[in-house]
Amino acid sequence: MTDFDDYLAELMKNPDFKKEYDALAPEFLPLINEHANVDAIAAMIETEALLRDPNAKSIPTLKNS
Repeated sequence: MTDFDDYLAELMKNPDFKKEYDALAPEFLPLINEHANVDAIAAMIETEALLRDPNAKSIPTLKNS
């Protein structure tokens, strides 16, 4: 894990930060359909899910439709 990953994980423990971070998601979701490298976006989604719950049994996946 990088220093930034550690920093973000620590920030996500703050409910106010997490609320604002999550509120930004809808603003950036439309970019997924426009982005040429869907695999990179899927990897970012998986990384974020693992940062939120390192013990997750399954992680969200991005299906290209």
